[in-house]
Amino acid sequence: MAYEGPNPLPVPSGMTGNASFTANGIICGGITSTAAFQSAGTGTAGQLLTNNAGALPTWTGAGSLVLLNSQNASSSASIAFSSTYLTSTYNNYIVVLSNVQYSTSSSLELVFSTNNGSTYLASNYLGGTLYNQTSAGVAWGNLVATTYCYMDNIGTGQYNNFVIYLENFTSNLYPQVSGTSNRSGYMELLSCQNTANNIINNIKFLPAAGTITAGTFTLFGVLE
Repeated sequence: MAYEGPNPLPVPSGMTGNASFTANGIICGGITSTAAFQSAGTGTAGQLLTNNAGALPTWTGAGSLVLLNSQNASSSASIAFSSTYLTSTYNNYIVVLSNVQYSTSSSLELVFSTNNGSTYLASNYLGGTLYNQTSAGVAWGNLVATTYCYMDNIGTGQYNNFVIYLENFTSNLYPQVSGTSNRSGYMELLSCQNTANNIINNIKFLPAAGTITAGTFTLFGVLE
């Protein structure tokens, strides 16, 4: 005898009320105790499933970091991150610079590009660093720049470490930079912005003189 009942079988009959589900998706209960099961889908890489207070849960960003690229300097004139990594997927980024050294006493500069490095913005920067020479008990001082974002000043053979937060880089608002750096006897607070509304798709770190002889530059996207 052929089955002539509902197809698919409903929940009260011990089934799901569905003919199929999204592959690898999360299956949830129906909108009532007897309604067909629902699929919350699969989300995207790095997302978390978020409770919606009785409604179907949704996939959201977790505020976590996604490793995008890491580069090691070796007598490098500059280190750049291109539009391959600075995309509309992320509006905010974090860059970690570890054990950076220069071939000569120099300062580190950061510049922005809107055309993936064909040219770099050379005006409308506003900011600098606030530093304290802890080893000598020197009070806070400051250094500023207007044609680039000033990162630090360091002598030959010394090394520096940075954690830098990049904000509003793909939202056509003022791109902003903030962070900290530490080196032997010094600690610095960094702050900079470019006061033109631009979407930034390339950034470059470069010394004012000489080359970057060592250091790791790591870029993370911030999931929101």
